[in-house]
Amino acid sequence: MKYLKNILTGAVVTGLLMGTAPTMASDWEYGVELYLMAADVKGASATGEDISADFDDILDDVEFAYFGSFEAKRDKLTLFANLISVDTESRERETLGPINAELKVGLKNLISTFGAGWEIFDNGKTTLDILGAARYLSLDLDVKLRLDPGGELKESDSGSNWDGVVGLQGRTVLSDRWYLTYEADVGAGESDLTWQASVEINYRFEAFDVTLGYQHLDWEFDDQQLDDLEIAGPALGVRFYF
Repeated sequence: MKYLKNILTGAVVTGLLMGTAPTMASDWEYGVELYLMAADVKGASATGEDISADFDDILDDVEFAYFGSFEAKRDKLTLFANLISVDTESRERETLGPINAELKVGLKNLISTFGAGWEIFDNGKTTLDILGAARYLSLDLDVKLRLDPGGELKESDSGSNWDGVVGLQGRTVLSDRWYLTYEADVGAGESDLTWQASVEINYRFEAFDVTLGYQHLDWEFDDQQLDDLEIAGPALGVRFYF
């Protein structure tokens, strides 16, 4: 996977949904979650240069963003998929003597984890699933430098990355309305190592649940330009069941 090291932005929140309503073993229960994440992005190039983007900077440049998760649960089996897609564009202008310079950087960022879980523990208040999944990471970067006078320079770069991960996901009921969800996984593939961990506190209303949590994703690469990537931050979401 090849990357330019100019700018990395992104925001991610991934959550693996657990059902809250009782269900017959022969029925499927579905859940959808929409969420926002105040994420910071940190990384390092292969030459050791630090790369970072704070949430405030990311928010200023966002043109389009989508965050969501889907789950289908039947008895002990859970099928899940979550997705983040963010398009950002930043512009910088500077005058260098008689030359006016404008730098435009656009980044399309896609992260998805999808797979299956199987319940291995249930004591009435706490359930625990073992997970097997695939994680996909894609970055598309376009850089344009315009000099007046002088002309225009363009460069594009893109890369994608597939990894297999295994992990555990749990849910603990605290009261009639409150419950905790938590998840951790680790794996490798086209990256040297990838892992994620999350925890959420959830409150159940009649028609939906509200979630507040923290998510951390990490990659380590054997790449000519990018050495590691870290995306982490708090998240707020709404979860529906049908």
